[in-house]
Amino acid sequence: MKKMIKVFTAAMMMASLAGCQANKESEMIVGGWTSVEDGTVTEDLQEIFDKATESLIGVNYKVIELLEKQIVSGTNYKFLCEATAVSPNAEPKQVIVTIYEDLNGNVKVTDIEDVETTGIANPFIHADTIQEAEEGAGFAFAVPENIEEYTITDITYIEKDMIQVIYSDENTICIRKANGNEDISGDYNEYQTEEEMSIDEKNVNVKGNEEGIYHLTWTDEEYSYAIISSEAITDALAEELVQSVK
Repeated sequence: MKKMIKVFTAAMMMASLAGCQANKESEMIVGGWTSVEDGTVTEDLQEIFDKATESLIGVNYKVIELLEKQIVSGTNYKFLCEATAVSPNAEPKQVIVTIYEDLNGNVKVTDIEDVETTGIANPFIHADTIQEAEEGAGFAFAVPENIEEYTITDITYIEKDMIQVIYSDENTICIRKANGNEDISGDYNEYQTEEEMSIDEKNVNVKGNEEGIYHLTWTDEEYSYAIISSEAITDALAEELVQSVK
């Protein structure tokens, strides 16, 4: 994934649904948004949503209903979703996720909007440096400056709670630390293998498949840690990362 989607971006309010009645493909207005009367999310639509959002890290999304469709060169969809930041005691919020599907079936998230009436605020705050994030979160966080060809492209924190550092190349590696001992990975994909490994005297939960490792989580007496990669990493790199993150 070349870029991380900025979750909960400021965006224009949802177009009004009043007066829109059509919900059949034949009644869609080319170039215009048309409401979907019953909002049913079919298996095909769920597959589109899951495929488009599978690489998003930091927030879990659950589809509530399909709000609108727009026929362009391909199709745009607006899904009403329940979004929950992956942090201890996070409350679910409602957001609108816009997904574009091209004529070849390729899909991507193009926008994530707050539902204005709920007064949702982005729990993650951007930081220019690790030190700034440490001051906001209230604890120290040691991470590598670079991971092989990956470089830091985003640093965010939740006040007095969590720090998240994103490394990107063609793919993405996310490293997180938070207060408490809950799973803060935000990764609920199913993997072929899952095991507990001892790395640097830490009990690490390791998930992956025959290609390599995608998911590493562990805790100490005060904090939870997570390393999630959008592409498989080697055992050697996984061990090096666990040893470097404190």
